[in-house]
This record gives sequence, C-alpha cells and structure tokens, in this order.
Amino acid sequence: MKTSRTLLALSFLMAFTINAKAQGLILDDLAPHRMPAPPYEAAFAKSKKTARPLKLTQLSVKQNDITDGLEWFRDNRLTIPRIKSPNNYFFSDEVTPYELSDDIPLQSGGIRLTSGIASPQANFYFYGPDNFTTRYLLITGPNNAGIKYFLDFGAYMGDSEPGNYTNMSLTWAAIEDNVLYVSNSHNTYASTTHGINAFITAIDMETLEVIWRSEPLVANSRNFEIIDDVIVSGYGFTQEPDYLYVLDKFSGRKTATLKLATGPEYIIRKEERLYVRTYNRDYIFKIER
Repeated sequence: MKTSRTLLALSFLMAFTINAKAQGLILDDLAPHRMPAPPYEAAFAKSKKTARPLKLTQLSVKQNDITDGLEWFRDNRLTIPRIKSPNNYFFSDEVTPYELSDDIPLQSGGIRLTSGIASPQANFYFYGPDNFTTRYLLITGPNNAGIKYFLDFGAYMGDSEPGNYTNMSLTWAAIEDNVLYVSNSHNTYASTTHGINAFITAIDMETLEVIWRSEPLVANSRNFEIIDDVIVSGYGFTQEPDYLYVLDKFSGRKTATLKLATGPEYIIRKEERLYVRTYNRDYIFKIER
C-alpha cells in the first residue's frame, strides 16, 4: 500500500513540475484519488493510546448581535488560519492573516476554490462546483511546498448533486502525526438525511484508509480544534440540540459533552482559553488538564 501511495504522490509532483506556469497550478492535469465510501455510523478505533483528560470549564457567556462575528474576532484578538480568497467571509488581515498564493488556481474546469487553511504541517485547499458541494481536497506542504495529495471526497457527501443542501461538504481539515482529520456536514436539518450528517473522520496518510469515524451529529461548526490528545468540535442547528464535544483523537470516542444555548459556529483556542462563537452567544472556556 505504501508503494501505491508513493507512486500516487510522485505522479502529482510530476504533474506539478511539468505544468506549473506563471498563473499557477493547473488542476486539470491532476487525477484526484477517489476516497472509498466511509461508514455512515460510528466506527471507533481500538487504539493502544488513550487521550489524556481535558476539561473545559465555562468562564463566561454573553449574548451577541448575531451579525457581529468580525467584531468578536477583533475584540478578543482571535485569528482563524483560513487563507484569504474571494470566498472568505473575513478579509481582515488580523482575522485571516494568510494570503492566497498565485500558484493556487481559483478555478479549474467545473470546480472552483471554496476555501483554504494554512497550518505548520500543511496547507489545505477545498474545491467543488459551489460552496454546498465541496468535495476535493488539495494538500500541499507548509507554505505550498509541493503537492502532497489531491483527494476526492465525493463518496463522503451523500447526494452530491451540485447546490444540494444535503451535500455533506468538507468543512475543515488538519494533520497531526501523519493522520488527516476531516469534518464534513450539510447545511440543513439532520432529519432530512435521517441523522446521517456532521462527522469527523481520521485517515492514515500512509494508506489513505479510515482509522476511525466519529458518531454523526458532532461537527457542523465551521472548524474544530485539536488540543493535545483531543479534538473539540461542535454541532447545532435550528430546533436541534446544540453541543460542544470533546473527542479522543486516537479512537474517535466522545470524552465530554457540553450543552450550548445555540449552534456553534467557531471554536478558537487562544493560549489556555477556548473561545466559542454560537449563533447568538459568545462563550469562553478555561482549558484544564
């Protein structure tokens, strides 16, 4: 399996080397690796490692004005590692401090860039026909240092017809210790898909096989945070229960559940505080070990 993965990565790198031009990467020359359909229920890993306990203690909660998201970031001096692009919600340098490289195409054929994430481990670029059908993930090295993977998560989406509100689009990604963590969710009531929505999946980057998959309905916030041995995610929607979850990153199992007043939108760690923005509330939690 490692051999085939190496050949796959090599073919991506060859395509990049041959076709890189002044205007950037030509995605038409890359053949995405289609990820197999995942389980649509929890599939926990039997890991020898156990997450060290992490406790979130609520310090404050206050009503927000719903539309004052940018002010929330600024007032708390928070950033989110999104890469600025025409599709970003926030263009302010202090909120999204990462610039889009000219090497990354905004569109190619029938797909376009929907968002990007910068991290010390990798950069992630999400593509699809529209914002409701984000199915492709381009992964480069830090600072766009070479193409690592071009992955097609179409099988993760359910009904992948463009523009469909029940598409479980890719929403966030992170890599730690050669494991890719991705969340995918749709933008309407869970009942429309019989509760099959809002998962986090851990994928082995050597084999591209699923290590574990969380329970459904744990991750439809715009991002999740990895803190030490756990993943903090959130789920909520109109007239549905709203929660913050702590997941063991080795097994995918829940280790804590915290009730929220409304659906979580952003989960941002700053030092030993966790700032959580929901539809109409702003929370601050203390991170305790």
